[in-house]
Amino acid sequence: SSDKPEDYVQDNTRLLDPTLTQVEGWIATVDTPDGSSIFINEGCSTAAPEVREIQHGTTVTLMEKGDIWCLITYEGDEGYCLTSQLKLIAPEQ
Repeated sequence: SSDKPEDYVQDNTRLLDPTLTQVEGWIATVDTPDGSSIFINEGCSTAAPEVREIQHGTTVTLMEKGDIWCLITYEGDEGYCLTSQLKLIAPEQ
């Protein structure tokens, strides 16, 4: 097998974090321990192609929430990042 990025199969995303569930009304703030920005990826892998960089403190929309990974959107871009890099904010009940 080669190491080309296109060999990364997005269908494996559910396998890589089976806890991913769709959520509505959730937002999140990028919150890294050292204040660095994060990259969101096309799939649940740091080896997946990067979609874009998001700065520390930025508020994003949470689409799916998992124990390891979350699917977020920001300014029309969608991608996965580590749950540990986000401060999750539940919708008002």
